[in-house]
Amino acid sequence: MKAEKKSRYIGWLTLAAGALISWLVWRFNHLDNDFNAYITGNLLWLWFVPSLIILFLFNEDKGSFGMRMPENPRVVWSVCAVLAVLTVMGSYLPSKLIPQLQEYYPIFKHFREAENLFFSANPFDMDLGRMVYAEVLYAMYIFAWEFFFRGFLTLGLARYFGLWGIMIQAVPFVLLHLGKPTVEVVLSGVGGLALGLAAYYCKSFLPGFVLHVCLFISIDVWVSVVRSVGISV
Repeated sequence: MKAEKKSRYIGWLTLAAGALISWLVWRFNHLDNDFNAYITGNLLWLWFVPSLIILFLFNEDKGSFGMRMPENPRVVWSVCAVLAVLTVMGSYLPSKLIPQLQEYYPIFKHFREAENLFFSANPFDMDLGRMVYAEVLYAMYIFAWEFFFRGFLTLGLARYFGLWGIMIQAVPFVLLHLGKPTVEVVLSGVGGLALGLAAYYCKSFLPGFVLHVCLFISIDVWVSVVRSVGISV
């Protein structure tokens, strides 16, 4: 297959598959599911299925879709480390001051497995093992999201649509945040574009994964700390 024809094929098939997968996640994988089923559903649709498409329909490896070390790794990881620290520190005030975040997080509380851990105390104190287990699975969940949006979609769409692929992948990313706290929905648009741009130029979604998982877990932890020590908002 000629390069131009293959790029068009990958671009359009990525667009179609991305739209279908995003709809399936929105339609069938909800917070009211069993926790393990929820995580498994995300891994299935956002990591396993795109991986099969890349390997068998595109006849390429996942490194071409961002599962690789970034270009200019020393610079990229240095910047990423600074941003990760700022992300963890910067998430404290929103976790303390925004009631919507306190009502929604830690996200584990939406599952029936956690019904005995909330709401009066810090779940990390009450059952540290279970909360660490949850956070490890959240990291896997975020990995699947970053692979799908910043790897499969961003770099797949970029083959034919160029920089427009960054804009396109941000749309379902924002839509799948609907129902979460308003500030998170708004920031998902900004973050989706920023991480998409980073993946486009770094040729890797791994730095975005590090930043995303730092934000996600730090909010869980900060909200739990705020609750346990009784900090007023």
